[in-house]
Amino acid sequence: MLVRVSGRRFEGVLKAPPSKSYTHRALTCASLARGRSRILNPLLSDDTFTSLKALMSLGIEFSITDQYIDV
Repeated sequence: MLVRVSGRRFEGVLKAPPSKSYTHRALTCASLARGRSRILNPLLSDDTFTSLKALMSLGIEFSITDQYIDV
């Protein structure tokens, strides 16, 4: 999967299979973005929860269901 965003507003839906790597990247991007981001079908693992704890310590708010993470 290759997504390139260069200097323009990006809006849309990006669908990827659940993976630890993609989930971490999506969490990082969502935490840097303005407004709310929804990560659909994330891989919920111990590593994901560790990343969420780190984001929480930085003041990032999120909510989790079994189907998505809102950041």
